Amino acid sequence: VNPLIYIMNSPTIAHAYEHKRYFRDEFAELINMPPHVVRRLDELNADMFNELQTLYTKFVIQDVESSGSKGTFIISNVTQYNAAVKQLNETSFSGSVVVSEFVDGQPYSVQVCVTKYGIFTGGLQRQLVDSKYLCNLDLPGVSRWCGGELGGGMSEIIKHRTQEIAAVVGSELSSHGYRGIFGIDLLISADNDVYAIEVNARLTGYTHILSDMQFANNKIPFALLHTLELGNYKYEVEDLEALPTMNSTGKPYSYLILNSSYDGSFILQNEIKSGVYEYKSDGAIEYIKPGYSVVDLENDRQFIIFCKFKKGHEIARGKRILKIVKKGRSMAEDGDLDEANQQFIQHIKEYFQVDL
Repeated sequence: VNPLIYIMNSPTIAHAYEHKRYFRDEFAELINMPPHVVRRLDELNADMFNELQTLYTKFVIQDVESSGSKGTFIISNVTQYNAAVKQLNETSFSGSVVVSEFVDGQPYSVQVCVTKYGIFTGGLQRQLVDSKYLCNLDLPGVSRWCGGELGGGMSEIIKHRTQEIAAVVGSELSSHGYRGIFGIDLLISADNDVYAIEVNARLTGYTHILSDMQFANNKIPFALLHTLELGNYKYEVEDLEALPTMNSTGKPYSYLILNSSYDGSFILQNEIKSGVYEYKSDGAIEYIKPGYSVVDLENDRQFIIFCKFKKGHEIARGKRILKIVKKGRSMAEDGDLDEANQQFIQHIKEYFQVDL
């Protein structure tokens, strides 16, 4: 009756937990979250700014129904506050916001999969948000999620605290009939505190990469477990060692999303062929072969490009142009691209002539 069963759970369950106020109301006493209050949008006046600044000094305002970094504002002064309130009044459908104390930490996420064999936690995913090399920070109202890094080592205390959060949220979702994949957005501080920010009760932007990395390491990919669970198939896992864990992804990979920086639509002037490319030492880009999996990468200079557009297609304001999967890390300590990957992305823009 509803073929969407293979993609997502009941919207009644999923949308409830993606609502930022509901998520906090449900889990505030169970998992670690930043201190927060909920306010109506029409309450955000000058007096409220003074109250919030006294309460938190620096804070984050989030529309309760926003996603993909839209409707989220970090506030340090009244100018930023007024600009955020103005934009929220123009774009918000919910009429209410969550105001949280600002936590000085790095944004991460983790995917979790609810199955009949238990609740499995994937490796931590470092979030690349607001990259000035991959999106236009001056374009309001567009997604500014630019990918990030998956896999690689993290301290045992961070992994333990992440798994505790995943187990609590997963158990609650499971008790309401939820099955398969969901994601949790996290902040990890310098002293290894792990804070839950929100739940994405669905497949996430990292799902295909994580599942590919799990498969390449001889583990059952989350995407397969998700399909079996939502399809209500009868299945058995004979080799329990093949079940995925936080350590199943092995060496790190980067997932980089190039967004249109043009304030308006534009016509793609060149064909962007999906497949495996190689980044030469002189900065040249060369197409190598068709491919879509990390197992297709033969050396550290090769990478995969995914692009759904053809030459002559119109790409809307702020939309994603192409996606890249490559071996190794790509991010600096400040949370944006490191110098080598800044140059790499610039060569990609020049090669495909999308440096708008």
